[in-house]
Amino acid sequence: MLPSQSGPCQTSSHSLVFGLGPSITSEDGIITGAKLPTGRQIIRCMLAKIPGANGALSQFEATKGVLEQVRPFYKKANIAMMSDKRTCHKMVD
Repeated sequence: MLPSQSGPCQTSSHSLVFGLGPSITSEDGIITGAKLPTGRQIIRCMLAKIPGANGALSQFEATKGVLEQVRPFYKKANIAMMSDKRTCHKMVD
């Protein structure tokens, strides 16, 4: 590759999170929309809340916060959910 050509070696202004796209922001900490949240939305929301992102919540507290945001979507769609403990373990896994 010639020095004047731009290629995949250059980085963009956003850092990428493998498999999740652009870097995690504080806006990812809130799940919005009219449909059931996707797995990607749930993971991005959890990563926005765990230590390392803002250092305020433990992993368990982060998953409980995400669960409370997801619960209304499932209730509105009349879909039964597992117990809180099992759901949090599945999110972590």
